[in-house]
Amino acid sequence: MAETAVLSRENEKAQIEKEEIEIESRKTLLITVPLQDAIFNSANFSSIATDEKGVIQIFNVGAE
Repeated sequence: MAETAVLSRENEKAQIEKEEIEIESRKTLLITVPLQDAIFNSANFSSIATDEKGVIQIFNVGAE
């Protein structure tokens, strides 16, 4: 019974750590994505991104 309680606490700690890492990852994305967009759209040259089929997915102001 005691072993089960210890394992349960360890699993709970591991889950909390996993959730904390996920939260930090999401915070990083919230900061990074707008910065990438700003850099992408401020370039003085054209940038065009396509998918594997060649369909345009995104382009910047320089490509308009």
